[in-house]
Amino acid sequence: MQLVSVLLLSCATVARAAPLAPTVTIAPGVQMPVVALGTGEYQGAAAAAAVESAIRLGYRAIDTAHEYGNQQAVGQGIRAALANSSAGLRRRDIFVITKVEGGLSAAATTARLQLDLQQLGLGASLDLVLLHYPKAAPLMTLSATIQEQWRAIAAFAEGGGARAAGVSQFCSGAFAALDAAGAALRPALNQVGWHVGMGPDPCGVASMCATRKDLTAMAYSPLDEASSELLGSGVAVEIAAQHSVTPAQVALRWLAQRGVPYAVAASNPVYQAQNLDVFRFELNVTELAMLDADKKPAGCPFWPGSACWSLTACGGSCGGGGSRGGPFAG
Repeated sequence: MQLVSVLLLSCATVARAAPLAPTVTIAPGVQMPVVALGTGEYQGAAAAAAVESAIRLGYRAIDTAHEYGNQQAVGQGIRAALANSSAGLRRRDIFVITKVEGGLSAAATTARLQLDLQQLGLGASLDLVLLHYPKAAPLMTLSATIQEQWRAIAAFAEGGGARAAGVSQFCSGAFAALDAAGAALRPALNQVGWHVGMGPDPCGVASMCATRKDLTAMAYSPLDEASSELLGSGVAVEIAAQHSVTPAQVALRWLAQRGVPYAVAASNPVYQAQNLDVFRFELNVTELAMLDADKKPAGCPFWPGSACWSLTACGGSCGGGGSRGGPFAG
């Protein structure tokens, strides 16, 4: 509790209040804030403190995952923020995203989702659940695993466990496998790595969303883990000086202005406020083009070594990633 008090004192003394982020519709009747707090870097009391301070600063979306090992702490931080009567917030005001890892059977996926609900302790329903990445379960093909897991996730969401469901780290080949599952529920969102330096359509992610029409792309690691190549030099730094903002705010505004919601990690209330406060200024056409064309820092929407990494330009072969052949066969 002492850590929480210190952080909240910092919020009050040095962090400027930011306007609430706008929302994007990801499924019928489901609106998600454009800005979410990423929590993958934090554990225990640090995670709870980061979540509570972020909500007090104006964040209305929190992103976690079973594999982060911090869902209990994240739930604690959300409940602490909701308990603050002066804020007047209720559970429905906070959009909660969590993820279940790939490579599980249908039964294990369902059990993991139920455990997510238990660990977060926020009631009987979440806002968005994601299949974290495509991975083959033991003794199963990758395509069959994706189909089993998606059917389990769809059943969980349709049964009231989540308002929407989606995926992370999925390329076109993974989507082709998922579509073959025959589930009525289609993924609402694809969360991928995306930051300045990767261009406006890395590995065709944006084009794929446009083709599917009902899919929203969301960025994680939008600051490339606070890379000095992004925040210490280059195009974002030059543009930031023109707007009297930080390079991080320019990088985040680039995504938001391109219609890409993002989850960004920060525990320091000053940085939390800055990462949310990107709607007071606008990049002009020339600045957007400069950021679109920037090649540094390089990046990939998919984890190195993963199936989708191998099937795209990230892995050195710009294949289409179709459902036949390669890791998605079977």
